[in-house]
Amino acid sequence: MVIIFYIIISYMGVPMNECFDNHIKSVDQYVYHYTTLEKGLECILKDMKLRLSPLSEVNDPREYQILHPYFPAFDNHTVVENSEPLKKIHEIRDYFDKFRNNHKVICFSRDSENIFNVPDHYKGIYRGFNKPTLWSHYADNHKGLCLIFDKDKLIESLISNFGSREKYKVYNDNLVNYVALENHIEKLGIKYEDIENHGLPKVLEDFTNQNIKDLLFTKTIDWEVENEFRIMVCDYSNKMYLYLPVSDSLLAIVMGAKLPSVYWGSIGQFGIPFAQLEWKNGLPFLKNVFP
Repeated sequence: MVIIFYIIISYMGVPMNECFDNHIKSVDQYVYHYTTLEKGLECILKDMKLRLSPLSEVNDPREYQILHPYFPAFDNHTVVENSEPLKKIHEIRDYFDKFRNNHKVICFSRDSENIFNVPDHYKGIYRGFNKPTLWSHYADNHKGLCLIFDKDKLIESLISNFGSREKYKVYNDNLVNYVALENHIEKLGIKYEDIENHGLPKVLEDFTNQNIKDLLFTKTIDWEVENEFRIMVCDYSNKMYLYLPVSDSLLAIVMGAKLPSVYWGSIGQFGIPFAQLEWKNGLPFLKNVFP
């Protein structure tokens, strides 16, 4: 079906957009952002910008809730009202409340390495824009959009807009690691004796530096299907959101399988190649490709 459709498109004199071709060169070539039709049209495509939101607004409770570090050595101290240990616990929680609001994130999916190990007719399963779980969770139950980006150009825009400014810190480690929760939570421990010996500011600084990947780029294995690539910026300007220009990095748009054709014109007005996803026997195909 895909081969026949490609021949038809080529015969019409219009080449298939390269990012729609399942014969990718590398899984680091593209990244994919799922969104609703409304957000895609009114926010991202209209302004050609992606919004980076605070961690407090993501959908993983381990990230959006205030971090309550594991306190292994607090058990030996009386934690009662107005006690010094309790005051320290409140200070720690206030610190991590600011931490999650200062760190702004935008999330993407990636192509899977498995794409290089299967026959051509199964390669589509492992494309980043063909994840049914993500279509359901983030793209309005297959009625939204998946935006395809050139990863290198996206990073160039990130560095250009935020990398050289004093008010921002851009993180270079962008791939999310997936772990069992029980193996993760006990690593995030703060000892009360360290607070007594070194003071809370020093302990929090050391804790954050030593655990930054666990704090920002680690999720439980429940989320592993997302194969996530994320852009993270620490924002010292106290802005609610940051906006990343994407006019040079946005390559194409994939429409969800349930998105009515009446919206094709609205999507096509931006002059970006787009196609619609279709599922047959559980396999994804692209149809109605508009270069």
